[in-house]
Amino acid sequence: MNIKSPLLKEWYLFALILILVILVVLIFAPFLNVIVASLILVEFFMPLYKKIAKILPNWAASIVTTVIVLLTVVIPLAIILTLAAAEAVSFGNRIGVFLQNAGIVDSTGTVSLEPIKPVLATLGINIEQISLRDVLIQAGAQTGQLIYGIVSAIVNNFANIVIRLFFMIFTMIYLFIDYERLGKGFKKISPLPDDLDEVFADKFRSTTRAVVKGTFVIALLQATSVAIPMWFMGIEPVVLWWVIMVIMSVIPVGSGVVWAPLGILMIIAGRPLEGLFIIVYSAIAINVIDTTLRPRLLKKDTNLHPVVALFSVLGGLNLFGIIGIIYGPLIAVFFLTIMEVYRARYHTAP
Repeated sequence: MNIKSPLLKEWYLFALILILVILVVLIFAPFLNVIVASLILVEFFMPLYKKIAKILPNWAASIVTTVIVLLTVVIPLAIILTLAAAEAVSFGNRIGVFLQNAGIVDSTGTVSLEPIKPVLATLGINIEQISLRDVLIQAGAQTGQLIYGIVSAIVNNFANIVIRLFFMIFTMIYLFIDYERLGKGFKKISPLPDDLDEVFADKFRSTTRAVVKGTFVIALLQATSVAIPMWFMGIEPVVLWWVIMVIMSVIPVGSGVVWAPLGILMIIAGRPLEGLFIIVYSAIAINVIDTTLRPRLLKKDTNLHPVVALFSVLGGLNLFGIIGIIYGPLIAVFFLTIMEVYRARYHTAP
């Protein structure tokens, strides 16, 4: 069919492009997290790849760099999560045994608070007034469901995790080789001016660096700084507490939800010096990392306002899951960037 109207030709081409874009998005959507994770890892390890590529051929340098990524990031993360899951199950079982030995829970799982009523009464706490029984039942159920959900998700999705890991390895190998060429190809097909494409590329790099360094690295440092004295004091399960502190720091709720209650429980349990040390040391360590290391790591990677950064992370988590930690700030930065471009290029003062 020969369409003579220029306007109709343009609309036809636009509709065809739109349909194909939608189909491509639908095809790649199930693997979007794998692609984004691969892009982020490649972006961070690209300097190492370039150094290795000076010695080895590109394909060999790509394989070597990918193996280094696996050994330094992926495999340690998998080991830590496996240990944490095992500790979670063991810890849950120990709590159950402790409650049974204390007479708080019988063999059928029925809760009885009679054994601890005298202790609580000396503290002026009335169980009936605060419905402590219901609170314990609900908290125990929620904790058990959380632990069971984490372990079940890891076991049930093991095959899926292995497949996605294979896809990520495959993607990284080719991204290391073709990263710059893909960027140039994107600029050629993009309808935006080249300088604006470069702005968005720079924003992607700076935002991912800022999120990874300012969120994940800081969370790892904070959790590790607190977990080390816990390990020396024999507080168990330290790997599980470490993982929870990392997650709480990333969300961001703060690792204080772990070390503060632990310190208080140690004081109540007759270890006041150790409990006070955990609380005071952890508060100081977290503050030092936040005030000294965070600014040095971030520098000028992103100029997001702290309030915008917080809500973009929380909104991203709510909308996309854990990968929303990256998506949220990235979308916010792109939005602010396009607004700046519009104001600079198209907005005319009255």
